[in-house]
Order: sequence, then structure tokens, then C-alpha cells
Amino acid sequence: MMRLAAMNVENVKLKTSFVEFKNYPSKPIVRKACLISNQVPLSKVEGEEATWQYGEGEEATWQYGEGEEATWQYGEGEEALTFKAHMTPKPGDYICYLNDVGVYHVDAKTFAERNVIDQKDVLQEIEDNQLNAPKVSPEHINQLMSLVQYHGVVVPGTTTTLVCAYLPIGDSSFTLATGESSCVSKENFSESIGYKYAVIDAEAKARQMLWVLEGYLLQHRLNSQVEVQHD
Repeated sequence: MMRLAAMNVENVKLKTSFVEFKNYPSKPIVRKACLISNQVPLSKVEGEEATWQYGEGEEATWQYGEGEEATWQYGEGEEALTFKAHMTPKPGDYICYLNDVGVYHVDAKTFAERNVIDQKDVLQEIEDNQLNAPKVSPEHINQLMSLVQYHGVVVPGTTTTLVCAYLPIGDSSFTLATGESSCVSKENFSESIGYKYAVIDAEAKARQMLWVLEGYLLQHRLNSQVEVQHD
């Protein structure tokens, strides 16, 4: 797991012409973070970022090293933001603000695992940067979510409720996700409450899965068009 780096700075501006820290819910806190844009200059000030290993062998994403934490600058001039990083930051990653002495980089994958990201914020960032290539829209995802159905069961002998979120397709269906809820004491167990929160969990996971699946489908279609043009 990546270590969070602290730094000695004062009076960090939470909103400038190119930096805006927003609240992102996480477990168990809400943290402020800024999405790194490809339209804003990003440069290393000093130091050598360490690299990190996720996995082993050929499947490893990063190879662990002995480097020091590097200081980076986001933006230019008096409003430039300085932060610490243990790996090279890139557009799509985040700069997290803990306090004026804790501003640090988190890669996109780690941030998504630890926080709840509102797709509207991501799409707004895309529009602000005038990136107009084909993309999956929230309206399309919402339309698909309106068709999703749920089926739940209580695991026998437990206080755990499982709910399957599935999308009907003709005479069949496609399972998107499984939600779960449970309580410690059986005296507190309520089947209706358990089902309610398992549905909430399943719905969130199903929505995220639809973004992935529809993104893949769009990429496949775009590549197919390119192949047809080349034939």
C-alpha cells in the first residue's frame, strides 16, 4: 500500500484558476482531492520518486525502489500547487489535501479503491478541457440502470442478506453485481432493512460495472470502425 507523504507548506489555496479541491466520500472520512488535468503544467521540483510493486513477475505494475519522495508542482506562477509524490503523477490521478502540511499524490487506481467518485465530476472535467471524443454518457447509464432488477436472499443461519442486480436481456439476463449487508447481533436483524442496504450496495456496484462494460463496448465499436476504414 502506498504511504502518504507529508510536506511542509503553508496557506494552501483550495481553489485557484486551475486547482479546485472537492469533497470525496471515503471510508470512513471525506477527503479533499483535486483531479490532475492534462491542460495544467505538471513538473518535478526536486527529489526522486520511489516506485512501487503491485503483484509479482511479469504481472507486476510497479517495481519497488529506494527512491525518495519527490516534490512536484501543479500549475504555474503564484497559484502553483506544490505536493509530494512517491511515483510519477499523471493526468487522471489525484492530489489529496489533508491539511496545509499534508498535500500528496494518489494514483487513479488507488484513489478509486478508497473513495466514492462522482462520474458527473469526471465528465465535467472532460467538458472543461474541451475533450469531445466519443464517450459513455451518464444519461445512457441511467437509462440502463432503470432496467436493472434485483433479487435477494437471506443466507440461512446468518444475518447476511445477498442481493443480485441483473439486467434482463430478451428471455435471459446478465448479472451485473451482488450486494451484501449484515449485522453482528441476530437480535438486531431485520429482513427488510437488510434487503434495503444490500440493494443499495448492489446498485452502486452495478452502476460501476455498467460504466466498465459500456466503455469496453464503445472502445470495441470505435476500433471496428477504424479497421473497416483501413480495409
